[in-house]
Amino acid sequence: MYTQYLPKAGMTVADNDHGITMLTDDNSDKIRAEGATLVDDGIWHHVVGMREGTTLRTSVDGVYEDGINDLPSAGYNLSGTSQKNALIGAIWSQEDNVIKKYFTGLIDDVAIWNRALTPEEISYLWNNGDGNPVHVSAPGQASNPYPADKKADVLRDVVLSWTPGEFAAPTNGHEVYFGENFNDVNDAVGGDAQSAASYAPSRLDFSKTYYWRVDEVDGPPDYTIHKGSVWSFTTEPIAYPVENITAIPSTAQDWMLMTCTRRNRWICGLAAVNRTGPGSNMSSTRFTNCMRCGYGTLIK
Repeated sequence: MYTQYLPKAGMTVADNDHGITMLTDDNSDKIRAEGATLVDDGIWHHVVGMREGTTLRTSVDGVYEDGINDLPSAGYNLSGTSQKNALIGAIWSQEDNVIKKYFTGLIDDVAIWNRALTPEEISYLWNNGDGNPVHVSAPGQASNPYPADKKADVLRDVVLSWTPGEFAAPTNGHEVYFGENFNDVNDAVGGDAQSAASYAPSRLDFSKTYYWRVDEVDGPPDYTIHKGSVWSFTTEPIAYPVENITAIPSTAQDWMLMTCTRRNRWICGLAAVNRTGPGSNMSSTRFTNCMRCGYGTLIK
């Protein structure tokens, strides 16, 4: 269960058919948003509870729930000194001043923001159940890098992308720093202005780590620069070993087994050819050859 919550609020699995409840109370008005998705089914779920202006909402597994509730006003105050601390997995009972309705289960990777997350940011954190590092930036900064930070096995012709800062200028609002040296990127050496929130470097080398950073630039009149974090990724290896494969020809033919990269790329490798046909001397020859083949293909 992965949760986001706000001070003087609460989030729990309550008696609303075993869904998520986001509850706030300013000592006058008790407001709740209740989700319908069952989360007590014995598997992990990514859960978000959020206040956005005058709206409370919940999200389960990257999807907003229908149980939205409106606060009395944007000034709905959750900072009263008589209120209790925020709780995750339980709620306070104002009547008898005790904690109750405990969540039975496990809660992990709790994070707090002082602003509402965008649907794209929530989707990034959910990542189809695989999760992503908690790396959500301030509104003016670039966020949600693709590939994800420290991602391995990235294709050499990758196109980088990100969620742009909220105030980035529509023209040249993204300054991209990219290279093999962390210090150069961190110190903003070079830089390439982009209008789109994407960047296509030249074809990259195999098995190499690259660093990149995006500084978002506001439009007029101030042109404020929001320095981005340095992200990294490592490209795919030149080959993937194919293990535990035995080739037994049914007739007198030549076979060769090559270790090939994925996606039908050219690869050179060391192969063995066994000659067993009539008139052969049963010899075995090893040689280096190049071919275009599928991932782990046995070529006859």
